[in-house]
Amino acid sequence: MGDTSFYWIMAELAYARHPLVHISETPQQGLGDVTLTEQGRSVIEGRADHIHLNGVDRWLGGVHLKGDDAAWRWDRASGRIASHRTDTQNRNFRPN
Repeated sequence: MGDTSFYWIMAELAYARHPLVHISETPQQGLGDVTLTEQGRSVIEGRADHIHLNGVDRWLGGVHLKGDDAAWRWDRASGRIASHRTDTQNRNFRPN
């Protein structure tokens, strides 16, 4: 990952509807100090969900993730996209 990609990701987290990080202002070129917000800590600890807080509009692996309740997440353990729906939602899901 290059600097520009990293800065873009940090800016997306800092300027979201509910920011997950805070970036301090810096007179130098580059990124200031990055600290977690309370919302960011809640997401890391699993008490909150970034997409529910801030929504998403991104293509990932051929799947368009969009809205505040996107049903799919990237599963790091399996290296695949997986359903993030509750059991009730999964029972009602019928693929086309």
